[in-house]
Amino acid sequence: MNIVVLLAGGNGSRMECAEIPKQYMRIKGKTILEHSVDAFAASPLIDAVLLVTGKYYQDLGRELAARCTKDCWCIPGGETRSLSAQAGISFIGRQCDPSASDKVVVSDGVRPCILQHEIQGLLDALERYDCATTGIECYETILKSADSGEAVDIISRSHLFRQTAPEAYRYVQLERLYLQKPQSEVERYENIGLDYLRAEGYTVGIVPSTSLNFKVTRREDILLLESVLASGLLDEFSRLYEQVYSRFRQESEAAQQITPR
Repeated sequence: MNIVVLLAGGNGSRMECAEIPKQYMRIKGKTILEHSVDAFAASPLIDAVLLVTGKYYQDLGRELAARCTKDCWCIPGGETRSLSAQAGISFIGRQCDPSASDKVVVSDGVRPCILQHEIQGLLDALERYDCATTGIECYETILKSADSGEAVDIISRSHLFRQTAPEAYRYVQLERLYLQKPQSEVERYENIGLDYLRAEGYTVGIVPSTSLNFKVTRREDILLLESVLASGLLDEFSRLYEQVYSRFRQESEAAQQITPR
């Protein structure tokens, strides 16, 4: 079974002047969260979707879950991303009776432009790596700043990737991470996922992503999303990405890998 966990409990504090959390803003007749759900539900590789929302938005989440074409549930999250993820993993353990081979894809509820090949790439990567994430190779010059104003160093962009999302794991890894560690460990991390596992020696595969896989965070992202959905860019990028992913699979032995520290 392949299950998607969409974390949608944030309050959208960086979205200036927004009256509601950004995941519930409507674009082309649907909330951003619904666009995100639809993107994953469209994949034949995904069996179920779990929405983890804020406690005051459970009704909206349940309405959305009822319209989903896949098995879909909605539960309340926690105060942090890690606690929301923990709530999701606990629910999956109770609801789905997962096996050691079951896979869990964790993403943000405000990344509605995920491509089907990215989803496939993440699940395929779990056959070669312990866990996986999407990422975009860095092409721009990377500057290091001491005070957010003055550049103090130029960092080589060779072998650098900008991580996007989703992240993919086997359920047993997340069970060990969120449900078997002391609660104080979980609460200490804003996002306990890949960093913690990598530090423990797990391998992390990087699946090529695109610039369309952006997280809606600020007002300008709303304008960008409106343009993307109205222009047909998703279809164009999907065709382009199919070629990229084909090369990625052919070069699987040379796929980028984050090595343990």
